[in-house]
Amino acid sequence: MSATDWSIVAINVGSAVGVIVAGLIIHAFVFVALKRMAARGQNLLEESITRHCAAPLRLIFPLLALDIVMPSLKIHPAIDDLVQHVIALSLIEGVAWLLIRVMVVAEDMLVERFRIDVQTISGHAGCGPSSRSSAEWRRLRCL
Repeated sequence: MSATDWSIVAINVGSAVGVIVAGLIIHAFVFVALKRMAARGQNLLEESITRHCAAPLRLIFPLLALDIVMPSLKIHPAIDDLVQHVIALSLIEGVAWLLIRVMVVAEDMLVERFRIDVQTISGHAGCGPSSRSSAEWRRLRCL
């Protein structure tokens, strides 16, 4: 390769690395803001999102940034196709991972909403006989 070819490679690699770093910086800003919002109030949703969704989004943000910039880079078509496929597969993995983590966030919200380990107003823990007769409870069967 000539000196011109290596300069194009250096520009492309530098651009790709710069875009990946920019995606990581955007991720850091978003999650610093979310952590501050979660610390300010008693919002379980924000706290759960920052705890469970940070890692998958740390993968997705740079990949999306790289996917946006890839068409403007001057790369050999064979290598470009390979890189586009790797980015696409990695984005699919990242979105699947994020969906799994969103389910964990939903689980946190449901567990908090329907707690069975705390005392209710009637003095019973979560689910049990308060004012109903034992015959009624045998029919209803608490889950």
